Amino acid sequence: MNSSSRANQNPDTGSQRNVESSRPRNPRARSSVYARLRRIPHAVGENYRLLLNNLGWRPGSHGLKIVALTSCRPGEGVSTVAVQLGVCAAATPGNILLIDCNEQNPKLHLTFRLKATLGFPEFLQNSNTLDTVHATGVSGLSVIPFGNRPLPSVSHDKFEQALESACLEYDLVVLDLPSISESPLTVHWARSLNNLLLVVSKRIPTALAANGKRILENGGGVVSGIIENQN
Repeated sequence: MNSSSRANQNPDTGSQRNVESSRPRNPRARSSVYARLRRIPHAVGENYRLLLNNLGWRPGSHGLKIVALTSCRPGEGVSTVAVQLGVCAAATPGNILLIDCNEQNPKLHLTFRLKATLGFPEFLQNSNTLDTVHATGVSGLSVIPFGNRPLPSVSHDKFEQALESACLEYDLVVLDLPSISESPLTVHWARSLNNLLLVVSKRIPTALAANGKRILENGGGVVSGIIENQN
């Protein structure tokens, strides 16, 4: 796909993996989440599947393993897009992991009605633990919420090792990153990410979007597409 990929967005959606210790405690609440996730419009789902196909992703392949989403500023809809992308990939079918990396504004625990306990900080420190992985109510889709602890001071190598560990277990890892303006870590992590997607809303000035793309690329990241959030 060229450096611009566009998909209309619908609010709230979600992600999961069948981990025995993290099965939903409230089936009724989780089923309502699942019902919302099923309402992704067909055309939107097709756009996501086309995007993944053009990025070279195939379930079970050794190609694309990580997609990271960010924005120039908060409120552009990154979490919504990340969840919808994860849901569509899981329907392929595939074994998908969503990770909430946004310390400033975590959303995925709210989407899936999870208690904000262990999460991304613990995953960075010990990527082998299953305590951070939660089921979501969507077959094939798991989530690591951000959790309720601050990010530890970890090396860049530690970040890469945690992602490599996740890639051994999942067909695709989708990262919900902070916006560029919220955290310098997004640009710091960019050099480990070969498939960054920049989410922009209809309101964002073109010059701001172009500057965000340039900042990520100057940090060593590869921006594979721009997704316009129509909400």
